[in-house]
Amino acid sequence: PYKKKIYKLPSFEKQIIYIFKTILFLIRKISFKFLNLKLFWNINFYSKKEKNSHLRIKNPKNGFFADPFIISKGRDNYCFVEKLDYSENKGKIHLFNLREDSYKSLGTVLEEKFHLSYPYIFKVKNNFFMCPESSNINEIRLYKANNFPKDWVFYKTLIRNISAADTNIIYYKNKWWLFSNVDTSKLNEHDSELHIFYSDKFDSSEWIPHQNNPVIFDANKARNAGKILQNNGLFRVYQTQGIGIN
Repeated sequence: PYKKKIYKLPSFEKQIIYIFKTILFLIRKISFKFLNLKLFWNINFYSKKEKNSHLRIKNPKNGFFADPFIISKGRDNYCFVEKLDYSENKGKIHLFNLREDSYKSLGTVLEEKFHLSYPYIFKVKNNFFMCPESSNINEIRLYKANNFPKDWVFYKTLIRNISAADTNIIYYKNKWWLFSNVDTSKLNEHDSELHIFYSDKFDSSEWIPHQNNPVIFDANKARNAGKILQNNGLFRVYQTQGIGIN
């Protein structure tokens, strides 16, 4: 028995819609290249003082901030983000301190010779660890905070020879679970496949692939979009990455 969805030949109407979306996507790509336009992101956060209001973190010149992860410690809310500079074409990890109605930049806290983004952070006992995206070097890496929140050092490589993006690591039912968007096509495409690995240790060098990998093969919901929430179960936030959609 086959339990997964059985795909059928799309109807003529669906084929026309698909072709139309593809043409629009190609026109958009060509227009951006011809006009030398760049895609950019923004980060907004809600103010506690005024209901339903939000503040936008101002993007840097010739770049943008993206992929926010917030860690609260004491009265401080530290927001770790990707900072991308178009001139360098490389991301680094930047830090903000969020207040009720303001924010303060604390500078870049992690930079490598290769691109870094998606600064996923988790805590083990009294230590903070970061697992940023490092798909440029085909590794899933772990960094440790020597002095949280600013001082980060390389800790170890968890998985080698893997093109993976947007990794989350959680502890659930007596095991450590690693959720990551793996590119098995070798086309630098990290939107379509969600893979899960597990281990008895958070810093293991021998993560076991889930037998159903990829557990999701769908660009509309495979890509991770933030921290996995644990509240009477697991809730995963995802991005929609259809044709022409980011």
